[in-house]
Amino acid sequence: MFLEMAIYGVGGLLLPRSNSRSLAVGLFLFSVLNIIKAIESISNGHTNAGLSFTKIIQILVLWGSIRAVEATFKLRGRFADANTQRTK
Repeated sequence: MFLEMAIYGVGGLLLPRSNSRSLAVGLFLFSVLNIIKAIESISNGHTNAGLSFTKIIQILVLWGSIRAVEATFKLRGRFADANTQRTK
């Protein structure tokens, strides 16, 4: 659990600075894997597998990662303005 928090924390700090599509997609895939793991624990009938605080946080992280992927693709994609394009 602490490793997951560290990955989300480092990714969350790096994403606004880098505007990286691959980082946004990586965080999205990581959040999807965590949701799958939560669904698996619920289906296996673990005792504390109900809709707990951590499950709600995982759903919010999934929603945030979807929005991050959408924003990074819009920032550099065909919907970007000439002013928002990053110059290298």
